[in-house]
Amino acid sequence: MNLKPSNFFKIIKFLFSKSEYKFVKSADFLILSRDANKNYLYKKKLYCTLLDPLAEYLKKKNYRVIGISVPGGNSYKDHTYLKYLNISYDFYSSKIKNLFSGNNLEVNFWIKLFKKVNPKVILCIQPTPTMCVAAKMCNILITDVQHGFISDTIYYNLKNPYGAKGLPNLVLCWDKVSSNYLKKILPNTSSYVLGNPWIMKVYEKNHNKFISREEKKLELIISKQPIILVTLQWKKNFIKEVVSIPSNVIKSLQILVRKGWKCWIKFHPAHTKEFTISSLHQKWNEKTNLNLDNDSVHDVTSFSMPHLLKFANVHITSHSAAIIEAKNMGVPSYFWCNNKKVVKKKYKIKSGDTLEAIARSHKINMKKLMKDNNLESSLIKVGDSIEIYR
Repeated sequence: MNLKPSNFFKIIKFLFSKSEYKFVKSADFLILSRDANKNYLYKKKLYCTLLDPLAEYLKKKNYRVIGISVPGGNSYKDHTYLKYLNISYDFYSSKIKNLFSGNNLEVNFWIKLFKKVNPKVILCIQPTPTMCVAAKMCNILITDVQHGFISDTIYYNLKNPYGAKGLPNLVLCWDKVSSNYLKKILPNTSSYVLGNPWIMKVYEKNHNKFISREEKKLELIISKQPIILVTLQWKKNFIKEVVSIPSNVIKSLQILVRKGWKCWIKFHPAHTKEFTISSLHQKWNEKTNLNLDNDSVHDVTSFSMPHLLKFANVHITSHSAAIIEAKNMGVPSYFWCNNKKVVKKKYKIKSGDTLEAIARSHKINMKKLMKDNNLESSLIKVGDSIEIYR
């Protein structure tokens, strides 16, 4: 097994961590969650907003449920609402044994764990290919709970070394659009439209304690004034640019604030893991001149997304699955585009048109027009449409 230096030091780190494997026991449902998915603090415990509501529902139906953290996290059962067990020590110990034995089958670790729990169903957010292979070898249904936009390049690794065996049996989708797209890219994988578990929890009947708790947290910034909710998305290069938001969007927000709107800013969980709140606020203030925590602009990162949407009039983002949540809750939601490529209009090509003439009449560069429309040559066809960007 070849190890990168960074992975080697990661393994060494977890070899000194505490193991909770001894608490693993049989259950009807096994919930697997990464630390990054435990993105909310509920009753002073880390809470996975997509998996924990399902676990609560199953427990009410008297099913036996056990939660285990996907190896690589730092949380332990006492830190988490569902009491997720930390098995990082055991996982990385097996990797060390594999290193010396020449056996590189991570699948074997999961087979051993799954046989110990012996669940009817495994619920996870984007299970790894080795988890899926192990579950299928144990004849256990492994289910993925949608957590973002379903994509053949981002959400699922269709080129994983195990092929179809490395994919889940079933995907629980938020909406029909996601389910239908999944059927196109993975026709042999079943899907079921469950809805968003987090939204379902917020609107659960006879769950007024949760609602009142969230409202109490928000009561200081809720007002009769209209509210625009801005969710900032994680970017791989965001170390260079902590707050990534185009100047045209900033100007629009400034205008809205001057007209009396409230602006709520929600940073991505990855932001808060890499930076302190004070440094995030400083970067935002420098970038936008919309100073956080004044009368009009507030940081709402720690609040429940569905509950924020309950009070927001409009939601905007660069690229976030929060737009699906907003749609489900009836809140107008929009993606912003950067300054370099704003759609002006679609132009339908007529007889006698040339690309050069179209570019000249719209006062744009012909090479740019070709690039924006992915044209390899200047040949165009009557009846086709091209997009004009400025």
